[in-house]
Amino acid sequence: MKFNKTIFSLFVFLMIFSFVFTPAILPAQAEPAGEEPAEEEPAEREPSGSSGNALRKLKTVGGGAYGVAESTIPKQPVEIVGGIIKIGLNIVGLIFLALMIYGGFLWMTARGEEAKVTKSKELLEAAIIGLVIVFAAYGITYFVVNQLMTNVISGGGAV
Repeated sequence: MKFNKTIFSLFVFLMIFSFVFTPAILPAQAEPAGEEPAEEEPAEREPSGSSGNALRKLKTVGGGAYGVAESTIPKQPVEIVGGIIKIGLNIVGLIFLALMIYGGFLWMTARGEEAKVTKSKELLEAAIIGLVIVFAAYGITYFVVNQLMTNVISGGGAV
């Protein structure tokens, strides 16, 4: 049983590690269709492999995705809250995935023991109900914030 917990802990660690560091290892995206790639500014000759050259390339290729874009326009509070909500939903999705895998693992290793099968079914049901509640809360929040943005802040008519 201790071996199974070790494998499960390792799996959860690898899943969290991959979700946290995936943006750092993804290749840069291509330019959108119809846009010409930006011409590089003539830079002073730098030795190959210098950190300044790498940072300049990062800003040119995909800096906006990592928050190091050339422009220094401050983020609006709405963008900050949206980013926090995205991170929260990613974490909830990761927890849901881990619970589903753990519940399935318990069910598969129950070997016909009714108590373990019941426990795994209850775990799976609770995970699904929790996910539905989170998405319903997100939908309600999105609707309310959208109505506030269009009617109250922008000076629109009554609801």
